[in-house]
Amino acid sequence: MKQFLFAILILFSSQSISAQNFGSAILLNSEEVGEKYDKILLKKFHEKYNKQKPIYTDFYSWNGDPESAPIPLEEYNDSSRAEQPITTAINFVTNLQWNEICTPSFKVDTTGKVTNMYLDYNIGARPMYKVVDLATSEVLASKSLDTKTYELGSKLEIKNFKDYFGSKNPKKLQKNNSDSFKAIMKKINKEYNAKIVNHYTEVAENVGADMSSIASFLKSKDDERLWKMVNYDLNSKGKLKEFYIDANASENLVKNELLEVFRKVKFGEFQHYDRIGYIIAKEVTADQTMVKPILFSKNKIAEALEANDDVVFVRNTNLIKRANQGEREIKRAQIKGDCFMCNKYLEKILLGLSSIKVIERNFDGPTRYFTSQYTDEKFIDFDMSAIQDKQEGVNYLFEKTKAGMKATDVTTGRVSQMNKKESKGIANLLGSTGGPETINLCMDIMDENIKILEILKEKKGKVQKILAYSPFSFDNIATFRIVILKEEQVGGRSITREEEIGKAFVGKKLTESIANIKISKGEKELYQAIQANEKIKFIVKI
Repeated sequence: MKQFLFAILILFSSQSISAQNFGSAILLNSEEVGEKYDKILLKKFHEKYNKQKPIYTDFYSWNGDPESAPIPLEEYNDSSRAEQPITTAINFVTNLQWNEICTPSFKVDTTGKVTNMYLDYNIGARPMYKVVDLATSEVLASKSLDTKTYELGSKLEIKNFKDYFGSKNPKKLQKNNSDSFKAIMKKINKEYNAKIVNHYTEVAENVGADMSSIASFLKSKDDERLWKMVNYDLNSKGKLKEFYIDANASENLVKNELLEVFRKVKFGEFQHYDRIGYIIAKEVTADQTMVKPILFSKNKIAEALEANDDVVFVRNTNLIKRANQGEREIKRAQIKGDCFMCNKYLEKILLGLSSIKVIERNFDGPTRYFTSQYTDEKFIDFDMSAIQDKQEGVNYLFEKTKAGMKATDVTTGRVSQMNKKESKGIANLLGSTGGPETINLCMDIMDENIKILEILKEKKGKVQKILAYSPFSFDNIATFRIVILKEEQVGGRSITREEEIGKAFVGKKLTESIANIKISKGEKELYQAIQANEKIKFIVKI
């Protein structure tokens, strides 16, 4: 009897641990929470976020200093809830800016007469966020939101400007009598103030609403499987409209959540999930979910479904990374520096690699703040062992230097250097290096390169076209140098020498990461290298 009771106790305890709910913290830039339109944005963000049945979340302000602790934004946190340990932190930077004083601009005819007058009432934002797992310091996501709907550059036409200036030329008055011009502009700004405020408010609310989509990603951390299609039908015109997938209400999916669609592609022994579009959840039930493809995704998704391809649906793309990893060893990379939101492009590339985890070390202040609470009495009912002592070292270290970006293989000590691109203006001030250089740096230091899947066209021992896979996608890749790697012994040491054998360029992109590549030089040499099973490397031309 005692053994039976003990077994029941163990079972209950293990179920309680597995059912634990850990929370998240949203950190907003401390300089972006106090001003009028910042507050409007935050209010809408908070409102829309909570409508999506999010996981337990507290809101904080943070000044971006890696050693500083966040400060709770009490008005956005529900003190009546039972507290949960915070294991995930999201830092949001909105970059919301607006003109307090609207400047005038004019349109004149050939005689210099003002025909139209405008107020430049500019407001815009460039929201970006980074999600960090506090137990491991792993970067789970790092993205910038699409800002096309709220870009800077709005103009408000002052159609009745003659009522203010009479027969005077506003442009000349601005130049010759600035005091008189300023007095008139004060009246104009006062009359049009309501329109300007409404516009600024609308934009700020749109930004906040778009930012609330992070709720879906945070819920997706608990997703355990790739969702599958249940059934679909084409309409009378052969078009794909709504169809059903096997996601259900128990997985905390809600209406209007955006999901990504992937298709498994196979070429010989190579297989890989590749993104083909997006869908929106329209109706969630206990058994399945009705979804609808978004514009520009319909044809690709319909084509894949009609071909009976292996199509899956996710809101957590880390599941796709895991599926694409195969048997490759997971390695960890760190971008060294003292800026939490810098080096976004390099970070995006690294996060896109299925065998790489990005580790963030510029977040010590917030990490200490939250993890130091794990031993508090208020969390005594939580089993914290699952999220403690999980920190690991890194395999690759990226570091910005005066010369450019340096990458080090920590295990072997090998160093690869990307020199700073000679550029003018703001790009030079930021140390911009561009896409191709960064991709080459990653390919050189890691065991990641473009893979030949198939010879598509060959004639008389010359390769004219190949099908290739790029782990970095083909977004910033157009032309290549083709080299083979030769191992040589020099002074008792083994060194690798690159021997250029040809050139190539991207022809037709079939997916984000698979494309036809045409060989423009070295067709015979490439054929011989393939037949000899040489190690072939592609270097992106800059």
